[in-house]
Amino acid sequence: MKRYTILILVCALCPFGWILGCQREDLPANNPAPKNTVSVTEGIPTVAIQNQVALWPPPAPAGETVVIADDLFADNYYVVLDGSGSMTGSNCSGGKSKTVVAKEALVEFADVVPPSANLGLAVFDQRGSEVEERVALGVANRDLFRQKVKESKTDSGTPLHNAVVRGYKALIAQARRQLGYGAYNLVIVTDGEPDGGQDPTSAVKNIVENSPVVVTTIGFCIGKDHALNQPGKTVYKEANNPAQVREGLAAVLAESAQFSSITVKK
Repeated sequence: MKRYTILILVCALCPFGWILGCQREDLPANNPAPKNTVSVTEGIPTVAIQNQVALWPPPAPAGETVVIADDLFADNYYVVLDGSGSMTGSNCSGGKSKTVVAKEALVEFADVVPPSANLGLAVFDQRGSEVEERVALGVANRDLFRQKVKESKTDSGTPLHNAVVRGYKALIAQARRQLGYGAYNLVIVTDGEPDGGQDPTSAVKNIVENSPVVVTTIGFCIGKDHALNQPGKTVYKEANNPAQVREGLAAVLAESAQFSSITVKK
């Protein structure tokens, strides 16, 4: 009897009872990808991912302060842009370089991402082969996103493993702010195979098994045989011309009311 009374008292006093494993009747069930459900195991909130059980989001490191987001149910789109040297090529890109086509498509993508959604950007390019965040996830950052996309320069390797990990970490941090609610998308625009030691397979496996994050790759001019094309795990959009690059990005927003605003250019 005492234990039952204590549990009710904790939930009543905690405005974010979900963190403690309390069920809030005024909040809907967690909103990850289909087939995922929220459960509580020994007072710890978990997400069942494809018949497996994982903590979502993972707890913050000891001592780290998490500021709760104003919108717990916001959609999140974290984009990784490939700035490797091969993006200077013009095959499959209608006479323009692949980097120009990718940048134009991403500028249009920023135009139609819902204003309430969080958008972020990381790039690996001339400034270094490591993946660098250029725009943190946020809502009032579209002009900055467009600017940083346009400023990116090609000339680097292709650290796809690091790119996947970097994007996932950013989405985890945002999931902590949203208490796990909302939708999470990692979008990678690339034209090449990973560098040695940069196979993203293990990183993708970790994401699929431990989170509701959807990994979407726009494979520009590289066909279907790519490390990020993992049927049943990732969403892979083959792009062999500029129109298909835009169509691939449009598909990311397929469930958004803004989807019809994207103009596909031939």
